Amino acid sequence: MATLNLALKAGIRLRGAISGVPSDLFAITFVTAFNAKTDEPLGFALLARGATSYDMPILGNQPVKLSWTVMRGTNQSEGWYGGKDYEHAGTVQLPATGEKAINLKIK
Repeated sequence: MATLNLALKAGIRLRGAISGVPSDLFAITFVTAFNAKTDEPLGFALLARGATSYDMPILGNQPVKLSWTVMRGTNQSEGWYGGKDYEHAGTVQLPATGEKAINLKIK
């Protein structure tokens, strides 16, 4: 029988200012971080109506790409930090410890 030893690893705080978050009752907005090398989703932040900032715990020391998504019923819009889509989005290297601030604007 194999033995599995699990250990927790300290993460960082990924946060930033965000503008353009809808304030209407039916909008759901969230920010998602993806590993820029593996495309894996790493974390997300669900935002309150009219929010002006986001904050998510995430493992550091890796390159990430950030997206924002706004959902209203069956309609969805999304955007990327530094580019028009995943392929062209900007990549940000996260520090191993501490926090990283990346500001976003919903268009």
